[in-house]
Amino acid sequence: MQQRYSKTMTYQDSGKVTILTKVSKGSPALLFHTYFARPRSFLFEWTETIDMPESELGQSFAARLREPGGPERVYRLKGISRIWSNPHGVFEWYDKTLYRRERGKVTRVKDLDSAISGAQGVSLRSASAIISLLSAQKLTYGFPTVKQPRFLEERSLNGTKCYRIAGVAFNEPIEVWIEKGDLLVRKIGTGKPGSIIEEIISTVHVNEAIPEKQFDPAHARPIGPK
Repeated sequence: MQQRYSKTMTYQDSGKVTILTKVSKGSPALLFHTYFARPRSFLFEWTETIDMPESELGQSFAARLREPGGPERVYRLKGISRIWSNPHGVFEWYDKTLYRRERGKVTRVKDLDSAISGAQGVSLRSASAIISLLSAQKLTYGFPTVKQPRFLEERSLNGTKCYRIAGVAFNEPIEVWIEKGDLLVRKIGTGKPGSIIEEIISTVHVNEAIPEKQFDPAHARPIGPK
């Protein structure tokens, strides 16, 4: 599998991360898109939808939403953030509504490892898994090391035949679904029943042309695939 990614010249995907609990089958916690072109162009973009009490919003923002004299409300907010690299450097852009730090503008960061490390938690680990297989750079956070791996079965996921592999990672159970034909990762599930983080990659395109502007730091706006 590692060899398959290392020989890939360009890579694009889209998918979702869902949190599965005892009381809910889960709805997507975030949606994501990945773009990669050798030698060093990369973009990871994720969309979060969260419910936020008015008391946690900035005062000026809350004031614009609140009806005069009305009670505190909970607002459903959606925000798009991204990290990317190109020959000019490594950059990040975080949605200013969802994050209290100084956000809402393009910021240059030290290197790709710093950008991915910063996004690791808020992206529910999805920022690091695939790029760590594609990139020649050693990263702090990479694809989960599956210990005690065992083959479970062949099974279809969204019409794609996959090998289903189980094991242990992060001291928790893990399942990895690998596409049978291309040996590309299609699903990663970590956690115990009742508390599972599930990343599903629904579309994958390899070795197809990606416009250079896709990695242009001037594009601080959503640009998911058509």
